[in-house]
Amino acid sequence: MKGTSTAGRRAPMRGFTIIELMVVVVIIGVLSTMAIPYYQKLTARARRSEMYSAIAKVRMQLFYVYQNTGQFPLPLSGTDSSWNPADPTTGTPALGVAADWKANDLDWKDLPAMDGGVRMRYQYSVTNSGKTLTLTAVGSFPGIASTYTYSEVWNGSDPAGKPTEFPLF
Repeated sequence: MKGTSTAGRRAPMRGFTIIELMVVVVIIGVLSTMAIPYYQKLTARARRSEMYSAIAKVRMQLFYVYQNTGQFPLPLSGTDSSWNPADPTTGTPALGVAADWKANDLDWKDLPAMDGGVRMRYQYSVTNSGKTLTLTAVGSFPGIASTYTYSEVWNGSDPAGKPTEFPLF
């Protein structure tokens, strides 16, 4: 029975070579460098969408008061309202961290409250004998290096130019 012994034969090798593994790791690295910034921008756009909704609710209520009284309601703290839900300069809570809307704040008690945690910080200013309104939102987004600021100015019920937004993304 010559030739029937398998003692001298080697089974074919199975598995991946180091080159094949390195190629896969490089491909994953390239894909992740493209996907992570894209995901961060999507997150930033979602937070900006939250901001547009909140600003629209506040603006609608302030316009309602303006149409009924002929002037925007002055914040009790002067021409600038307090920040809601928190002052972005004090950092408590930090920008980008969800915080509950302060519905009982004296400057905001007659304005609509936002549901859930809000990641942007909001302020309104009324000047020029109650005829000029400025709405401001400040926030921090992942993937955006600087602090995001949105501001719109209204002279009565007419916009005073285009809203400003920095940085654009």
